[in-house]
Amino acid sequence: MRYSTRPPPAASFAILLALLFFSPVASAGQPKGVCVSPGGRFPAFSSEGKPPGRAPKGRRDLALCRIFRQNTCCDVTLTFPALISVRNLALTGEGSQECIHLWELLECSICDPRVGVRPGPPAICASFCDMVFKACSESYFSIDMKTQALSPCGLGDILCGKAHKWVSNGTELCRLAGFSVQVSGTSSGLVDDNFCYGGKAKFHGQLEEWFSRRALFLSAKGKATAIARSKLLLLAI
Repeated sequence: MRYSTRPPPAASFAILLALLFFSPVASAGQPKGVCVSPGGRFPAFSSEGKPPGRAPKGRRDLALCRIFRQNTCCDVTLTFPALISVRNLALTGEGSQECIHLWELLECSICDPRVGVRPGPPAICASFCDMVFKACSESYFSIDMKTQALSPCGLGDILCGKAHKWVSNGTELCRLAGFSVQVSGTSSGLVDDNFCYGGKAKFHGQLEEWFSRRALFLSAKGKATAIARSKLLLLAI
């Protein structure tokens, strides 16, 4: 498999990050509630019953999704499987750069503090699921024998097929991958029930700062190559 050494357009990935992390809701401060383990394919939170907080240091630090490390329910137990999933997509799933970026953002939904305080699997906006499906429809996935969830094809998987062979749209993709899907504007009457991860938002001034910090971090680790920047998942940093 060939990998491009040209980094993806910064503007397009910046838009994706802005959509997810810097919305008015994300800037509203500490979400109310305590961490509630999502169940399904996701491991339990070690911080179950406690408010979201800073990720632990050392061996329990986040293996991925470090944009949430200041305020999250996650530790390495949640993020290491996410790292493996994204890495498989790059190494054996033949994911494009856009697909890999979007899948990483999808996997990191579990670490959003607004997601962590809600019962059940992460609620993903249907529009974002459609973006993932469009970008990843030609990438290879399989059904995980342990979780029975759709995941990027790994070296040990026998039956792999392109995403569009398993599902026909973004909603089906997200649900088969273990997430719930929220259509904008629908609600069952619960508090903040219409919240979903990946909703539309405007740019936020912190976005450029986040990119700068990540670039410096990679550089300090000596891994700031073009491929490393374009395939963030390959670095277990």
